[in-house]
Amino acid sequence: MSRIRNVKGHITEVVGGDYKIYSASDIVESATDKFHETAGEGFFFGEPEDPPTSPDNPAKKPLELIVHFRRPDDYDGEFGFDWMRDDYKDICSNFDELGRDYESMKIYGKPYYVPWLAIFPDDHKQQSEKGIRLKLEIESLNNSEDNIGTKIGLSTSSPFLLVNPTEIDSQKSSHIIEIRCTEKIADDKIFIEARDLASQNLVGKLNILRNDSIYRFTLFLIRLLDDPDKAENEEEKSAIERANECYLGHINDDWINSVADRVNNFGLNQALIKCDVVFKDIKIDSKDWIKNGYLTEDKRIIETSFREAIKPLCENNGVSVFLCGFLSKGFSSGAAWAGTKPTTLNYVICPQYIDSDGSSYAKRILLHEIGHVLGLGHTFGNDNTYKLQMLKTDNIMDYPVDPENQKNLNPFDRITFSRRQWLKMQEEIVSYHGNKE
Repeated sequence: MSRIRNVKGHITEVVGGDYKIYSASDIVESATDKFHETAGEGFFFGEPEDPPTSPDNPAKKPLELIVHFRRPDDYDGEFGFDWMRDDYKDICSNFDELGRDYESMKIYGKPYYVPWLAIFPDDHKQQSEKGIRLKLEIESLNNSEDNIGTKIGLSTSSPFLLVNPTEIDSQKSSHIIEIRCTEKIADDKIFIEARDLASQNLVGKLNILRNDSIYRFTLFLIRLLDDPDKAENEEEKSAIERANECYLGHINDDWINSVADRVNNFGLNQALIKCDVVFKDIKIDSKDWIKNGYLTEDKRIIETSFREAIKPLCENNGVSVFLCGFLSKGFSSGAAWAGTKPTTLNYVICPQYIDSDGSSYAKRILLHEIGHVLGLGHTFGNDNTYKLQMLKTDNIMDYPVDPENQKNLNPFDRITFSRRQWLKMQEEIVSYHGNKE
């Protein structure tokens, strides 16, 4: 809008204080006769000042946004993702120690813990060609109505790390992005940054675990069968065969393949671990094991002595899982035990009541026990520098149910390992159970 004022005469303005003129462009003064400027204390030159705001039109604060990287709602363990949950302060015994697992910073004065992502490079073929999906949640700290048109840019620290899209609209409170790693990255500082494109302020960050090494071991699934050929008569032989079929007969190729899929693609893959699954049978004479004190007269496992009997049957390398057709003396449920101390022990003992669904059994029991063999304690155990309350997390090393009160259930689906656990399992594999490549 323009305005022209013609005055046929003089204009005189008397001001009792400062007289200031602000212009968004040039200020031009022109005189056909003389131009006079006087100042009692001299002339000063400097950078332009911002004009004062009218009370009727107060200045808007710069937009303040925080981008939170989160796993998608349908996440089932397909990749490693670890972040500081909002409730950890309430359930963690040593929150400061837990906080050291994450890079911490402040964004617009608010504490921000940088999450961790672990993904295989493309040549490992454990993710889709598009990579993995994450959800971005946008938190507006002030005046969300001003978000219109504000863009957030996503950039990576490596040319081998791709993110799509690279620009999102902050007006939408959540977005799904795809992340892909085209080649192995041997760098301890890999990350994705989110920045407000208008101000270039950092508004979010995601750290990526280096993935130049894949950690590998062999998982032996061993059916521990009562040998019917050791029976003293046909009736006893028939009874042993029926028991073997009843408790272990469903463990076939489909069962083994579903276990391998769950362990490799929805569990250990979170730590960039791959296991080769080998299946075998071992037959024992239950009468000898009863005589030696490994089993009770009704063929129930006596845990301490049974563990000693198992050790000579373990493979030298890898992890041996013994699928037993015998109940535990102390339990009637599907509880299992792992050899964890010393860490050179490499077995898991699974008593009777082994699920017919291999994937479900691997998710519910095997991954937890394999975690023990690979050096992990319980999330609520005293052997940790910090511990989380039992039945309060979705961590695989938590419990699904309170062993003291079966009515107390964990409301979370136990599907995740933390970054600290990723690193511990990698270390144990290299030291005792396998190798890295």
